[in-house]
Amino acid sequence: MKFYLSYIFICFTDSETTTPQALNAPCDISNQKTAPNNLAILQGKPPPGRKIERDKKIVIYILANNSPEYKKHKRVIHSLFKQFVTKCQSKGFDFLISDVHENDVGAKKDFGKLLEVKRWTQSPQEAQGGHEEAANCLSEISRHNSTAYIIPVLFLGSSLGTPMLPVTIESQDFTSVLSVASEEEKILLEKWYTIDNSYQPMCHRLYTQQIDTYSTEVNDELNHLLEVLLRLFSDDLKDSYLTTVVEQEINNTVLIGQEHAKRCIWIQTGAQYTKLPENASQLDAEVLRRITKVYTELKMHLSEKNLIRILPTMNILDEELTAVIENLLDKSITSIFEEHQNKNSVPYNTNGVDKVLLEEVHLIAHYSKILAQNSANFDIMNDVKR
Repeated sequence: MKFYLSYIFICFTDSETTTPQALNAPCDISNQKTAPNNLAILQGKPPPGRKIERDKKIVIYILANNSPEYKKHKRVIHSLFKQFVTKCQSKGFDFLISDVHENDVGAKKDFGKLLEVKRWTQSPQEAQGGHEEAANCLSEISRHNSTAYIIPVLFLGSSLGTPMLPVTIESQDFTSVLSVASEEEKILLEKWYTIDNSYQPMCHRLYTQQIDTYSTEVNDELNHLLEVLLRLFSDDLKDSYLTTVVEQEINNTVLIGQEHAKRCIWIQTGAQYTKLPENASQLDAEVLRRITKVYTELKMHLSEKNLIRILPTMNILDEELTAVIENLLDKSITSIFEEHQNKNSVPYNTNGVDKVLLEEVHLIAHYSKILAQNSANFDIMNDVKR
């Protein structure tokens, strides 16, 4: 017992007099207005956008509609995987390619019709009615946004992909649509959209239960429903409710994040149409309006030097495309290395606080925020019950 007591006393005495931590004891930062930025997390103020050591990950995220024509171009990107894995690992970074789009290329896609009912899945509400791919893509973007550096690679030509019916329509908007609909259209709308009083704000939800998944009549009726919505919706409502998968990906990456826009590589496949062909449908007219709007916004946000145009008349070789994409990706990855070193690197010791502790606190704060966002608000639930 005496040995242990003396050992503890010796260690304590030594730490008080000779160790570097004792010579520069941590100061109280609770009342400091000019505390180092690295220590802001200890005051409950994590630096926005800060990446920690565990976030040293680079993700190539592919934005595209589910067109088979992109299979060749995607293959080029995947062929560069091993090369960039080696480059990233040399700097302590992980590297991956994320493509959660449908890869069934056996049949030609018909972007003039909705996804067939037989391919609808019994998914959570936000993924029902043919929205499973969109829900998966947005979830993937959200997952990587806070824990990785994303380099978006956008495939966009003259199509926006498969149209989708809105899963929900706010009751106020639904009522305004009914007010201008004919009797036949009202019956169709009220058949497929039922009111959901449990949702706030109150909405009408697409009826997806007990549908004969192999009925051609159901598919025809739903495509007619889309035509009705296209005719009755204003342009603002169309932009809110009828966006396709690739539009939602663009809205959630390059159009809301300056860093994403700076790194984004746009592979333009196909010519941009400026006028409608003869005998164009309502959907064709709407696609032209929206794709023109998307092109305008992309040209405002994206750099011309990151644009690769591949027109139908061009016979570009895989080696040529590989060299161009490799060069653009290499520049983006190198800039990420420099950005992480300049903006997010943390000293091993700040005012006596170890870097590992700061990163652990930052990580706990991040996951606590996610947990709070996904936890039930019992005050609201009690109000609903009353």
